[in-house]
Amino acid sequence: MEVLVISPSQAWLLHMAVESAKAAIDSVTEGLEKGAKAFLWTPPLGVLGLYKCNGYKPVHRGGQVYAITATFEQTFHP
Repeated sequence: MEVLVISPSQAWLLHMAVESAKAAIDSVTEGLEKGAKAFLWTPPLGVLGLYKCNGYKPVHRGGQVYAITATFEQTFHP
């Protein structure tokens, strides 16, 4: 007899704003663009798990302020 275990998945909306660090935002977006495959990530107050990011939105807020919003969705295989 096969036992089916159902684990609830999680999704996290992340927002990061950085002043005077466009390079930091560029680095994050570069990593997310390569993130077609799942990656390991630990959510706040959580445990290490496998996540994917299917989209993100970088925003220039004016002057030296940049922001990025992304949703990390838990997955159970790469």
